[in-house]
Amino acid sequence: LEATKSMLDNAKQNAENVVIFMTDGEATVGETDKNKLLSFAPENSRIFTVGIGYDVNTQFLDKLAKSHHGLSEYVEPEDNVD
Repeated sequence: LEATKSMLDNAKQNAENVVIFMTDGEATVGETDKNKLLSFAPENSRIFTVGIGYDVNTQFLDKLAKSHHGLSEYVEPEDNVD
């Protein structure tokens, strides 16, 4: 999220910025506080989250997507993503 924020800060101001964030929603390196992680998300973008696996932090991913006018989707390992 932090890298995305810096990339989008340099993006065109009149373009719609869309982020697709694929994760299990669990931070294991660096910052792990969920509220601080939410502050890393770029404000000028729509964020769509894709939770992958069975052990997914759905509360965090739903909150991230909702607060940035996006949607959440969840994929189980045996799901066909075609």
